[in-house]
Amino acid sequence: MPRLTERVNLTINRSEEDGYHNEAGSWVEGETYSLPIKCNIQPYREGKTQVVLPEGLKSSDVVVIRTKTFLRTTEQFDNASADTTTIDGQKYIASTSANHNRNGLSLGHYKTLFVRQDRLKNGGL
Repeated sequence: MPRLTERVNLTINRSEEDGYHNEAGSWVEGETYSLPIKCNIQPYREGKTQVVLPEGLKSSDVVVIRTKTFLRTTEQFDNASADTTTIDGQKYIASTSANHNRNGLSLGHYKTLFVRQDRLKNGGL
């Protein structure tokens, strides 16, 4: 059963914080660090996943990542703080997540949808 969530090594890019104003009053961007995770990457299939995609996105613009690691999404944070990753040379941002850790009938994991950033309108969801 662990193979469902631990088949692929993937690097997640996570911002430490949104940023802050330094003593001089200038804005300083938050630092980004790499978070290695083990996961399973699957294609998004309409009907199988009950999430309506934003207008203009196709199912081929979205991947499903199942992992035991909590991932930050645009649903919980803003686009600047959501986790990102690169898959096959394309940059993706975490959009929504479902917590399957509370479901006693399934393997405890998070199911997170990642959307290609270059397909987003106005740079965000």
